[in-house]
Amino acid sequence: MKCKYCGNDMGEDAVFCNNCGKKSESVISLEKDSDKAEELRNDDVFIDTEEKPPEISEEYIPPTLPENQDISEEETQDTQYFENTIYKDSRHTEKTGFGKLVCSFFVMIPALVLFVCVSLCFCVKLGVSGKTSANAVRNMKTSVLMDTESNGENFSDIIYDSIDFGNINDEGINKSQFRDFMVNSDFLDFASEKVGLYVDYIINGKGTEPTVTTNEMVEFFKRNSDSAEKAFNYSMKKGDYNAIRKQLDRKEAAANLLISSWSVKTDFNFGKLNYVFQYITLGIFTALTVVLFIWIAVILDRKAKYVLGFYGNIFFFGGIIILLAGILSVPGSAVAYIYTGELLFYAGSTMLVPFALFASATGLFDITVGVILKSIKKLIKKREKIAIEKTGN
Repeated sequence: MKCKYCGNDMGEDAVFCNNCGKKSESVISLEKDSDKAEELRNDDVFIDTEEKPPEISEEYIPPTLPENQDISEEETQDTQYFENTIYKDSRHTEKTGFGKLVCSFFVMIPALVLFVCVSLCFCVKLGVSGKTSANAVRNMKTSVLMDTESNGENFSDIIYDSIDFGNINDEGINKSQFRDFMVNSDFLDFASEKVGLYVDYIINGKGTEPTVTTNEMVEFFKRNSDSAEKAFNYSMKKGDYNAIRKQLDRKEAAANLLISSWSVKTDFNFGKLNYVFQYITLGIFTALTVVLFIWIAVILDRKAKYVLGFYGNIFFFGGIIILLAGILSVPGSAVAYIYTGELLFYAGSTMLVPFALFASATGLFDITVGVILKSIKKLIKKREKIAIEKTGN
């Protein structure tokens, strides 16, 4: 090694030149490196000497176009849709497994049943009340009502036999005369008031258990004495009314009109039926329906096209069932009455009109919502397909 300053030959390990006395260049270089390292340590600077791989950005970068080449507005929208949905959330491009679809179907069945039941209960709650039922009875025709049948017997004959009216005196009043009396009486006003109480108790749980007492029945005949005289050609006397009272007591007419007695005979508790139509009960069933809807969305990983498809089916088919219930409740009852003449169908064709209107409107609304949801599903599926095709090209 030679000295940088004088050119004298130096040993390899020499620190100073033996000719000019200056330090070797290699020593000076080491000192400078040592000073720089000390400064870095004092400044708390850490140098990572490991080589890092280049960072990969997850942001979608659309392909650049050659100069003077424009892109159509539709292609721009598709590209933007791809950026905002498919690229940023790759799970939208993944197919949902068959198992998840099957599980969602089995959850959809109870969701559909609950959805229909809750909707119909709300229609009953809003459309059937004591007031509307009483008005419906007042609008009936007494002559038609008396000719309706129950268990193969005319309604007027059923009332006649329940009182044993032919034996209250020696006049021998027959069933035809009794029917004429009932047609000309204020029976609909009397019955409408009682029907309103029964409906309010069964549906809304209002008041105490209603019935028709013996005194009220006797008072009805007294109030219609003029109609009785025209129909029977006979003016009813005090003894006749007492005889009617005894017959009613013997037949236990008032007890047979108690709702509790209906429950015993049919083995169905009509007195507890109002709990089904209370708002708190309907709210609980509505919440359960919402939970099932959410469960479907969770099973399908919240993929819009599948979730909207299942929701659309629930609304669409549920709406059809509700609409059919509304249609069959009144027009169906009227048709059934024409063919059978049954009292139940005649009463249903008049008293269920408000319910039918609510059910029909609700059914049509649900069907419309179902069609909209299914249309949105098809649109999403179509746009995804277009976006995937363009990215593939």
